[in-house]
Amino acid sequence: MPKAWRDGGIAKDVLAEVGVHVDVCRSGAELCAEIERGAAAALIVEEQLSDEVLTQLQATLAKQPPWSDFPLLVIGAQGREWSTHRAPSLIALLGNVTLLDAPLRMRTLTHAADAAIRSRQRQYTARQAIDQRDRFLAMLGHELRNPLSVVSLAVQVSKDDPSRAAAQIPVLQRQVKHLSALLDDLLDVARVSSGKIVLNQRPVALAGVLERLTHNLRPRFDDRQLTLRLAVDDRARDEATVLGDPVRLQQILSNLLTNALKYTPPGGEVELSLAIVNGAAQIGVCDSGIGIAPEVLPHVFDLFVQAQTSLARADGGMGVGLSLVKTLVELHGGEVRAQSDGLGHGTNFKVWLPVIHERAKPPPHASQLPNHRPDRGLVVVIEDNSDSRDLLVLALERVGHRVIAAASGEHGLALLSAEPAHAAIIDIGLPGIDGYEVARQARATHGDGLLLIALTGYGQASDRQHATDAGFDVHLTKPPGIARLCALLS
Repeated sequence: MPKAWRDGGIAKDVLAEVGVHVDVCRSGAELCAEIERGAAAALIVEEQLSDEVLTQLQATLAKQPPWSDFPLLVIGAQGREWSTHRAPSLIALLGNVTLLDAPLRMRTLTHAADAAIRSRQRQYTARQAIDQRDRFLAMLGHELRNPLSVVSLAVQVSKDDPSRAAAQIPVLQRQVKHLSALLDDLLDVARVSSGKIVLNQRPVALAGVLERLTHNLRPRFDDRQLTLRLAVDDRARDEATVLGDPVRLQQILSNLLTNALKYTPPGGEVELSLAIVNGAAQIGVCDSGIGIAPEVLPHVFDLFVQAQTSLARADGGMGVGLSLVKTLVELHGGEVRAQSDGLGHGTNFKVWLPVIHERAKPPPHASQLPNHRPDRGLVVVIEDNSDSRDLLVLALERVGHRVIAAASGEHGLALLSAEPAHAAIIDIGLPGIDGYEVARQARATHGDGLLLIALTGYGQASDRQHATDAGFDVHLTKPPGIARLCALLS
């Protein structure tokens, strides 16, 4: 330390006043030991940087992990400014060095120490982000390889023994559905990170959403030998109407119920409830499962965090579900909290959403919907991927549609002009002119009597808007559901 301070005790007292804990080291070996134990920064006077201390520091810093750039504050000799030769030499030896001139003002010292500590904190934050990314990539690799392995084996079994091919179809359907769900989660993560989730809001009666979801998920709970209960009080049935996106509201509840399904052992119970509390709709998902450890509870809504991890990972998932829940609830102007008394004591999630006074109107009966198109007619499929094109044609022909196909936008437009068609299913990423331009030209030529369906791997809100602007009636993401396609064509 500067001679006027006599020892490091003065620096320790000065920094303690601004909340910085300081340990005073009497030798280079002590300093290196503190660095290895996790010190945030080091303050050294130039006079103490002997060749021996420099060698010790270099060796210690060389052992730091790749992400580390340990900050050193070096105070120059009393009455001598740093020369253009000494400063670069010291930085070259020790790396992240801040050079300070003596005599040193206390304000300068506290500011320099604060900057060094904040720099070190950013390094730890970056390290945590890297660790989090690596864990996520490992989980993603596991989650993708599992269904792909099953698909590969099912295809091989079908190839080796064609008589068993039909039995593999349900297996392939389950795995494709699982892969699609993983892809949707990844896309939602990207939308969350970029702030591009857009809600298509309308009045929604929550009681109906809960009843449909309970009905759809009950078989999964039965398979796990779990009891799923629905409790909706009479007031909530009448008043729990919110302004929200029906698809996203269902996603919120589905993620919470799936989470309860994963972490509740067979024989357990899960209750989904709806009530009006303090003028808001309160949705509860309460389970008798494994619970959440106190140290994990504050982080359950963080991205890529899971309550438990193991090599087995039998329940799967990438740790994005609860993070999406929090984001979607907040986009609806609501709040979500998790409660647990610890491991073995179950978990209770509560969601609060603001209610509106307008009741959600039921959708019009099918007989009231306008239908200007015939039930059957020619369908034109425009898709450049030959496997996808051939299978789509085959699937539509098997349910009674007459189908012709094209591998490019130009060929597809020619087919539409050659014979009146009922509908066109168009990929967006086509060679030559893309699907948007095909739709614009087809709409301009054939008018509103032609049903235009976009079938694409691009599924963000902006992509749906581009499809609408180009003239498409419907925007579907791949892989397509044949049942839904047939319903649209009818």
